[in-house]
Amino acid sequence: MKGKFRLINSFPPAGADDVPRTRAGLVQLRFSQDVVSDQKIWIHNMRQIQAFQNLLRIPIRVRRLRRCPNFIFVLLNVPLLQNTHYKVVVLPDLMSTSGQKLGTTEVVFYDTEPCVNVPS
Repeated sequence: MKGKFRLINSFPPAGADDVPRTRAGLVQLRFSQDVVSDQKIWIHNMRQIQAFQNLLRIPIRVRRLRRCPNFIFVLLNVPLLQNTHYKVVVLPDLMSTSGQKLGTTEVVFYDTEPCVNVPS
């Protein structure tokens, strides 16, 4: 176990503006420790993530790649809208395979790009 368990970064990055809708539907969360290798912890962690479109909670699919044990991938399971605020919330009970809990709520928020008018 090395250091405090925490969310290191995300893609799209928190606070990003004008994220293309083609990229906004997949959120990559990178943690400082393994969060997916233990099956019981993975099942627990899948329930510790929520997503919102503006203020409305939306359905998601939470995925992992075993070869990337520090990453969780969140797929927004709704059509993405232009010029809309999205946020992914990681709850404080998310746990590393070493047993450490995140301890704080982490929020990754971003906005999709507005409609672009093409001159005629």
